[in-house]
Amino acid sequence: MVQVRIVGMGNVVSELNSIQITHWKSGLFFVEKEIKRGILPQKTDTNSWAYSDSILETTFSKMKFTSKADITFFILDAPIEENYLTRILSENRIVVTYYNVKQVLQKENIPLENYLLSCIYTYVLLFLARKNETLTLADEEDIFHDYFEGCLFDMCGNKSEVIYKCVQPIICEQCRAYLISKGVTKDDVNIAVKEQKKLKRILYYRIVHWLKIHPYLAFFISCFIAFLLNIFANYFTRLF
Repeated sequence: MVQVRIVGMGNVVSELNSIQITHWKSGLFFVEKEIKRGILPQKTDTNSWAYSDSILETTFSKMKFTSKADITFFILDAPIEENYLTRILSENRIVVTYYNVKQVLQKENIPLENYLLSCIYTYVLLFLARKNETLTLADEEDIFHDYFEGCLFDMCGNKSEVIYKCVQPIICEQCRAYLISKGVTKDDVNIAVKEQKKLKRILYYRIVHWLKIHPYLAFFISCFIAFLLNIFANYFTRLF
């Protein structure tokens, strides 16, 4: 089992359901029961108002933890180098930003926790593919793909595409084959696929979303329900 630590850098972590994340049941990893907190530098160090890998490395390396984790995820809501969604730093430190992502998820009524959990699955699988060694940027480059397929390893150059990684994402055949070729067992890949089916909208918004994509069927169902209600109303009126 891969041990995962989560560190919130800024306010975005307070908007997450920490209990859902720290108590997430997985056959691949477990999350430390306490989400740690940290503070970002007051000033960015790039012309694009983003935090560079260098300044984040310096900031994170100063943080001390009592327990040892295989992967540490640093969660923030600010732009990072090259406007990426995630960045791999040294010693299996992974930066995950909600910048320009939080609004997309909220607009689509997708729980913010789904995004973080999908990122955890992504890098846990890469960690297993590296045979529990240190991750590098090359590991991302070898598997992430530019074409969009609703896959866990979509690059998501257009950040609006991230919603498909947060609602029951797949692992495409190409990525599945790559992971297995690197030593990840078929069982572990299947576990990831199965567990990610739990990444859903809450029930109410699943119903709303279904109605949006099936408007005509929804119309006929509503008409049928109205017809049934009318029949029952007439029946009880006559009865009493």
